[in-house]
Amino acid sequence: MSYIDITKTREDGSAITYRTYKRSKWIAFFLALLLGGIGAHWFYTRHTFEGFVMLVIAFVCLYMVPAGHLAIYIPSGVAMLMAFYYLTISKENFDKHVNAR
Repeated sequence: MSYIDITKTREDGSAITYRTYKRSKWIAFFLALLLGGIGAHWFYTRHTFEGFVMLVIAFVCLYMVPAGHLAIYIPSGVAMLMAFYYLTISKENFDKHVNAR
């Protein structure tokens, strides 16, 4: 497992650096493919707001919509598109958008 150092600048101008592990595009792909309907790939790629939105949409589609078993295909369809995106994106672009956060 490889690590990266991320430096963020605070409002007062000081910098904070922390070490985290590097995200893999293949793990993101398989999470989107298998658990994408509940937004697991968003949480993995550090997009927590999008992950919570996807989780709420999945909950609403499953439990609040009268035909919930059919409506769950909406967030799952979005996750399939994201899985295809992770499959086709280059490693450099994935690192730029996910690992540079």
